[in-house]
Amino acid sequence: MAGLIPPPHAEATSSGYTWLNEDGYIIAVGSNHQLHTLAHAVENTELIARIRGNVRRPFLIDMSKVKSMSKEAREYYAGPEPKKNITAVAILTTSLVGKAVANFFLLLTKPSVPTRMFTDFEEARKWLQQYKETIPAQLHKHS
Repeated sequence: MAGLIPPPHAEATSSGYTWLNEDGYIIAVGSNHQLHTLAHAVENTELIARIRGNVRRPFLIDMSKVKSMSKEAREYYAGPEPKKNITAVAILTTSLVGKAVANFFLLLTKPSVPTRMFTDFEEARKWLQQYKETIPAQLHKHS
């Protein structure tokens, strides 16, 4: 597998594409950046906060094309801000460089939500299913 292909409704950021899929979790595909920076991390987190609705959601990131990540970006992704939006992270990668970046992230930071690396999309998808939250009851009162 060469990586996930964003659908037409995916939203572009300066570091890739992000969308809410039919299974109820958020998917992001990183682009060929030489360095994933803190600015990218903040931009991606703000987009996730906007598209998630009022539900924290599982998150799958395809890092197959990501070449490196700054210390500041790693710390931000492992910190409290992303936890407001997501319940778990599945890091998908099929490249040696992406695996190295993912391993570096997992070894040097303590993510604030359950986080695992995968080389198979279906395995990552199945693992994320256990971290789906239901829509809060107060949202159903007005519909």
